[in-house]
Amino acid sequence: MLSRSKIKSTTVASLNLIRCLSLISLWTLVLGISSAQAAPKPHFSKVLLVVFENTDFDVAMKNPLLSQFAQQGVLFDHFSGATHPSQGNYIAMIGGSSFGIHSDSNIDLDKSHLGDQLEKNGMDWRLYAEDLPSPCYVGTSKGKYYRKHVPFLSFTNVTKNPQRCANVVDTTTLISDLSSFSLASYNMIVPNIVNDGHDGGVKAIQKWSQENLVPFLAIPKNLEDTLVVLTFDESDSFFSNHIYTVMIGAGLTPNTVNSQPVTHTDVLALIQKEWSLGRLPGQDKTTEIKNLWKD
Repeated sequence: MLSRSKIKSTTVASLNLIRCLSLISLWTLVLGISSAQAAPKPHFSKVLLVVFENTDFDVAMKNPLLSQFAQQGVLFDHFSGATHPSQGNYIAMIGGSSFGIHSDSNIDLDKSHLGDQLEKNGMDWRLYAEDLPSPCYVGTSKGKYYRKHVPFLSFTNVTKNPQRCANVVDTTTLISDLSSFSLASYNMIVPNIVNDGHDGGVKAIQKWSQENLVPFLAIPKNLEDTLVVLTFDESDSFFSNHIYTVMIGAGLTPNTVNSQPVTHTDVLALIQKEWSLGRLPGQDKTTEIKNLWKD
C-alpha cells in the first residue's frame, strides 16, 4: 500500500505534467496563429507572363489594344528592361540576374532559377514557345523560332533533363489550355520573332494578342486567381530601356498607374514573395512593388 506522502508526491508530479502539457499546447496554438499571420494567403495561384520584343513605351501605348490592356489593369510607366540585348532580359525574368550576359549567342548556365524553386515547393511551370522546332530543341534558331527568347533552355539542369525539358512546349495547345484553364502554376508565353513585335512591329503584336489573349482576358472568372503580366524584353532604343508593362488580375485596381522604377527582376521577386519561395543564389537586389493590391 502506498503511503500518504508517496500518493501526494505522485499527485503533484501528475499535476505538474498536466500544467507542462497545457503550456506546450498553448504555445503551439500561439505559434500557429503567429505563423498564419506571417504568411498571408497569396493574391494569385497562377501567373501568365507574356513577353513581347524591342518596343519603346510610347510606341506601345499608341497601339489601341495595348492601351486597352493598360485600362484593364495596372500600367507601370517607369518600367525598364534589365539590359541590352534581348537574352539577358529573359534570363533575368527567371534567374533573378542577367549574369552579365550582353550577347544573344547560346548560353548554358549552371545556375538555379525559378523553375527549381517552384518544383521544390510542389508547383509546376510551363513555357509556351511559338514554333518550337522539336522537344528540347537547343539550336540557335529555326524559322521564326529563336532560343535566346526561351530562357529555361539556357539552364543546363533543364536541357540535360528530358522530363524538365518537356515543360517547354509549342503554342499549339495554348488556346485550348487557356480556354480549359489547364495552366501550370507559372506560365511564360513567347510568340515567334514576327508575332512578338521584333520583326512584325506592334501590328503583329495586336493581331497575335487579339487571337490568343483577348478571349481569355474577356472572362472575369479566368482572372480570379491569375496574375497576367504583359511586358517587353527591352526598348527599341539602345540608349533607353523604358518599356511597357501591365499587370491584370482580380486583386488589382483597373485603369491605375504605378510609377515606381522597377524592372524584370522585381516582377520575379513579387512572385517569389507571394508564393514564399525565397530568393535565388546571386539574385540581384530588387525593389518591392508597393501599393499594388486592393486589400
